[in-house]
Formats: sequence, structure tokens, C-alpha cells
Amino acid sequence: MKKWLKKKQELEKDGRHQKLVEHYIDSKGKKRWKGTKALRSSEHYPSKFGQKLVEMFDGLISTKTGMPISPAVFPPACSTFSQMSFDDMWDEAHMSQVCHYVRAGKDLKIPEEFRDYIPRKL
Repeated sequence: MKKWLKKKQELEKDGRHQKLVEHYIDSKGKKRWKGTKALRSSEHYPSKFGQKLVEMFDGLISTKTGMPISPAVFPPACSTFSQMSFDDMWDEAHMSQVCHYVRAGKDLKIPEEFRDYIPRKL
């Protein structure tokens, strides 16, 4: 059994959850976030999920099931971001943490023109 899966099962068995992100204050006093070692292992999907995707692949591609109709001309990215709503933060997906990370992650290279579209407070 893969090491990460065994560790995940042990943690789930104990009812413990590993922190995926650490919060800290940098040398300039700015609040920052960084991924922990546990973040890497959280990227893995169960093998049955992967097998099901492989089984469904040809059907999904041929029917384009779930694919939205693309506009003839795509609007600029800033225009799309300006229309986004942050009313529903998908609590189950921890989207507020994602937004906090996007704003404070020091290794991310987000163009300045996008910063105004990511909420400062949620």
C-alpha cells in the first residue's frame, strides 16, 4: 500500500485531521500562508475514482457532457473576474481559505490588475 494512503487511513481511523496550511507573520509583519507537508498527499484521488474516469473518458469526450457552450469571443480575464460573486464561499470546499492564500501567498505571482478582484475581507 502506498505510504501516503496508509498514513491517510491511519489519520482517518483516529479521527485526526492534518493541517494543510500554516499561518504566520513574515518579517515585515504581513500575514502569510504556506502549505504543510500534508498538503502534497492531499492531492491524491482514490484509485477507483481514477478508474471510473478512465471508463467514462471516451463517452465524455464524444458527447461533451457537462461542457458549457463557449462564447464566440472570450471577454478579457479582468472582466470575467469583476463579475464574480463571493456571496457563496462553498464552505465545504474552504474557498475562503483559498482566497486568503491567493491574497497572502508570497510565492504566487498574481498580476497586480487582478488583486482588486480578490476580496480582502470575507
